[in-house]
Amino acid sequence: MKTMYYDKKRTSTEADENIISANNSNEDCIPNDAGKQSRINEAAKFFNLLFGRVPAELFSYLMTFTNGYGVTYAFTVTDSNQREAMTRKAVELSELGNDIWYAVNPVGVSPTGGKRGDETAVSYQTAVVVDTDICSDAHKSDNLAADFEEAKSFLPFTPSLLVYSGYGLHAYYIWAEPLAITDANREEIKRRNNFLLDVVRQKANGKKIDGVGDLPRILRTPGTFNYKLGKENAPLCRVVEVNDVRFSSEQFDEKLNALYVEKSPNLNRHIPLIWILRTTAPT
Repeated sequence: MKTMYYDKKRTSTEADENIISANNSNEDCIPNDAGKQSRINEAAKFFNLLFGRVPAELFSYLMTFTNGYGVTYAFTVTDSNQREAMTRKAVELSELGNDIWYAVNPVGVSPTGGKRGDETAVSYQTAVVVDTDICSDAHKSDNLAADFEEAKSFLPFTPSLLVYSGYGLHAYYIWAEPLAITDANREEIKRRNNFLLDVVRQKANGKKIDGVGDLPRILRTPGTFNYKLGKENAPLCRVVEVNDVRFSSEQFDEKLNALYVEKSPNLNRHIPLIWILRTTAPT
């Protein structure tokens, strides 16, 4: 796939219709200077990939901040019309100069008061995610991946989706079927999220990886601009890679277990994930 994540200015000559295909990972990604409808299409395809198999009537929401206060807009993501409305709202808010995030995992109750809500509201998990910042003026730390390719090299195996956030990488490992979250398995799911981050941190060899293992996680919305350094030449958050891979929890755990090595001065051995899940479960 041709990627365009190094293009920081809206100067691309690619046609606006040059949209990444959800079914063909060999097509080019959306250019940074894409028109409004192309950005709506980008967000729509992304949300369809992430939420299209959610089985129950659940919400996701967009989130932005105005004068330091959070504002949320909830949509029923199991309804294709609502998902379309969500994409249009995201792009319209972005055009007004707002940074736009969305809830990765659907919730059973629409959030109120401009807050994300807590983990008990999250009903299904759509994907396990990694967020890696890239060295730039947008970040205070310089202990980061030097560029997108280095950030990508930290990933343990091929993700379902790669998103360029504007100043970083978001990797999505999408479940073949969204995982229902209950009181019985919530801690196990959180441990898996953090276990993935441990594996990524090992590969990153000390470089900073964001902690995104929480269930009510929000991430930047593809098809919207990243205004962290201001509105002039703001980079577009966009999908840069789509892979036809989905995971069962068993397959995912097996892959992680094969890669994880416990950090110890006198020990270098693999630790089965199921052992970690069982021995760290609350009594």
